[in-house]
Parts: sequence; structure tokens; C-alpha cells
Amino acid sequence: MTRHCFIVLLFSCSFASAQNPVAICRKMFGVIAATNTVSLKMESYERIGDKYITTKFLVKRSRKPLNVYYKQSFPVDGAEVLLNSNGKVLVNPGTFPWITMEMDINSSLLRKDQHHGIMESGYDYFVLLMSELFRKYADSLSKNVILEKTETINNKSCYKISLNNPAYKIYTYKVTKDETILSIAGRLKISEYKICELNNKNSVSEKIQAGTGLKLPTDYAKSMILWVDTKIKIPLKMEVYDEKGLYEKYVFNEVVINPVFKNLDFEKDNPDYKFK
Repeated sequence: MTRHCFIVLLFSCSFASAQNPVAICRKMFGVIAATNTVSLKMESYERIGDKYITTKFLVKRSRKPLNVYYKQSFPVDGAEVLLNSNGKVLVNPGTFPWITMEMDINSSLLRKDQHHGIMESGYDYFVLLMSELFRKYADSLSKNVILEKTETINNKSCYKISLNNPAYKIYTYKVTKDETILSIAGRLKISEYKICELNNKNSVSEKIQAGTGLKLPTDYAKSMILWVDTKIKIPLKMEVYDEKGLYEKYVFNEVVINPVFKNLDFEKDNPDYKFK
């Protein structure tokens, strides 16, 4: 009887742990941290002004060495971006002028109508932001991270987890010497596009004069909803909300964790690519 009770108790504890949303998220952080390469298709819905812009694209990414290949299927079918270990960003616009261009990674043309740059593709940036929220609000996670239910996304069973951030607000930040929107966003783990939106700025690379007061969000999100694959613990969908409502939504399709890439996967001479 004692042994039977112990087994039941052990099973119950294991089940409860598996259903703990904070534990699920931390497991997800670990899975992504252990992932060196990823291939996936994304559907992006981002609020630009008072409209939502839809983008669909393929991403291949390796962390070490850092390589990223991006190919858009909508709205510009065939547009490509390649960041390789040499640090060069090559852009095939997929439209006129039909020539490959070399650009700065944060050029206004490359970032036009997009919340994120190519360096933020994949899962690493997302985990960086979530980890900061978990660190900052560690004492209140148990009441603000909630397992809603289990839903099916892309024919896969997912935990639907909501993250609420009652501390979120907009405040005024005084800029110090040599700061840019990008450096502020990187240090505070907030969205550079959001900073531009709040302060009517056109470029994430813009240097801001010391002493300037900028409107900033305290955190990346007021709330988030994640759909995490119950088996492999990676997100297949996420929604991010700010003080206005839905800020951005991403759906991840055909995710392959740790695929083996060939050298040509990150070379402009790949016969499957259209760089010229």
C-alpha cells in the first residue's frame, strides 16, 4: 500500500510539473538555447501605423557561425536576404532593379514596414525578451503566467499560455551621450520599432541627442499569448500586446530543429538562390 501511494504521489507531482506554465516556458528556453540551427517558415502580422502588415517567409539560421538566409513569399515573392559569417548582408529585392545589393544590416530600406531585422529572425531574440521578463518579474510569475488550455496549431497539440504584465507602462527616458534607438532597445530589452512609433522617429539607427526625453515602454509587452508544442517545447504561434492592443503576431510552420546545413545554404552562389 505504501509503495502504491508513493507511485501515485510521484506520478501526480510529475503531471503537475508538466502542467506548470512557468516550467513549460523554462523548458522551452532550454530547448531553444540548445538549438544551433533551425529552419522554419513564418507568417508575420505586425502593426505598422494603424494597419497590420502581413509577411510570409522562409528562414534558415545557424548560431555558430552566425548565418541567416531569408526568402520572402509574400508580399514580394522571391525577395532574399543573406547574412553570412563574413558579416555581409546581401539583398535580392525580387523586383526592380533586379540586382543584388549590399546593405547595412539596419538600413531603412531593409527595415521598411518591419518590426524586426534579420538578426532577430528565428527563436533566439524571442527567448532573450521572454527571459528578461521572467528575470524581472520572477516574484509574480506564478500568478501572471497562466496555462489557458491545450489547442491544436498546424495539427500539433500545443499548450496555450498567457503572460500578463500589470507593471507595463509608458514613461519618459532621458537619453545619455552616444545612445541610439538600437542601443537603448538592446540594453533595455524592448522593441526598437516601438520606440520609433512612440517618438515619431524614422530610423532605428538614429542617434539621439543627450538629454532628449524619449517615450519608452517599461517592457517589451503588456501581455503575450504563446502556443507551445507539447512534445518538443517550441512555440508554434505567439501574439504580443501593448497599450493599444495587438502589436504583432507570428505563426511558425514546418519547423526543423538542428537541421544539417551545407556550406551552400549560406552562399550567394547557391543555385537555388537568385543573387546576382
